[in-house]
Amino acid sequence: MHTVLMIALGSLLLSAQDRDFEWHGPVARGSFIEIRGINGNVRAVPSTSGEVEVLATVDSPDRALSVQVHMMQQENGVTVCSVFPGEKVCRAPGDSGPGARVDFVVRVPEGVDFLGSTVNGGVEVESLKSDVQASTINGQVRVSTTGTLRAKTVNGSIDAALLKPFWSKPPELSTVNGGIRLVLPPCANAALQAATKNGKILTDFNAKGKVTDHEVNGRIGAAGGGRLVLNTVNGIIQLKRGA
Repeated sequence: MHTVLMIALGSLLLSAQDRDFEWHGPVARGSFIEIRGINGNVRAVPSTSGEVEVLATVDSPDRALSVQVHMMQQENGVTVCSVFPGEKVCRAPGDSGPGARVDFVVRVPEGVDFLGSTVNGGVEVESLKSDVQASTINGQVRVSTTGTLRAKTVNGSIDAALLKPFWSKPPELSTVNGGIRLVLPPCANAALQAATKNGKILTDFNAKGKVTDHEVNGRIGAAGGGRLVLNTVNGIIQLKRGA
């Protein structure tokens, strides 16, 4: 169980005179920065300062009464979330909560894992050098990273690029109503499990094993490499060879 500690000024009630919520601070390599949004977009980009930097912008006429940005330091990282005023604990990812729109922008140093989730909105992760988890229910997921990736949405597409041909954990990308487009390095080797019910699978790689328009259970590249899982119900899966 994670030990939960409050950061100084970690829970801020956004008042009428507060334009944004901002925080920055050191997070160790191998730890994480997590954003739990509800209504709004989550965007992560590389940090140039060596610190994690978080900016939350609230779009609500009564934001002082409708939403609070809450921050907790956990055993292995930092979680920032939007909650109702007075709440002291972040809701589980995917839970309902304040109706006010809160857009998050996060700057992430190399080696710090990023966990980004929202319910109604997109998650965009650009050129990180770390492992990524990105999820939403109603929105798109767009990710490029040198680390591994777990990406999930229900109503939306996933567009991702894994910038290195090896991963610490198997990448897993899944959606229900939307397509999946994944770009891999040309030298990537992996055991591939891909499936779509209403769509087809298109790949630039020479997949071997059980290969149909709707399912691949086999390999791309040479022997070795990790496992790669791609699943949708209604959509096309595209596996692209990068430059």
